[in-house]
This record gives sequence, C-alpha cells and structure tokens, in this order.
Amino acid sequence: MKTPYNTGKVKIGSNYHPDLRPAIDADMEFLQTAFIGNISKIKRQRAAWAVYISTVIFVVFGIFLFT
Repeated sequence: MKTPYNTGKVKIGSNYHPDLRPAIDADMEFLQTAFIGNISKIKRQRAAWAVYISTVIFVVFGIFLFT
C-alpha cells in the first residue's frame, strides 16, 4: 500500500485500511428493526408510506379530474 504522506520521520497513514463493511440500506435497517422487535418504528414507517401513497393517488386523481 502506498503511504499517503511521509514527513521523513513519520509515515502518516501507513496503517490506514478503508472500511470494508457494506453500507446499510433501508432493507437492512428494516430487517434489523424487525429482529430487535421495535414494532413502533415499523408501524411509523408503514404509516408514512400509506400517507405518501395516498397523497400521490390524490394528486394524480386531481390532475385527471380537473384537466
């Protein structure tokens, strides 16, 4: 591995290794929440999705109704 910076006495960053863990996405977080048993967070997510979908449907129907 190439040393990022060498001062002559100290090699800064010689032991740096990038993080190899995968990034946490929404599905992974949902599964972990379900395994832990945090039901209130799952209910909040479902309610938020229900509000989002109903808003989209309402807007689409409004566009078709008034145009």
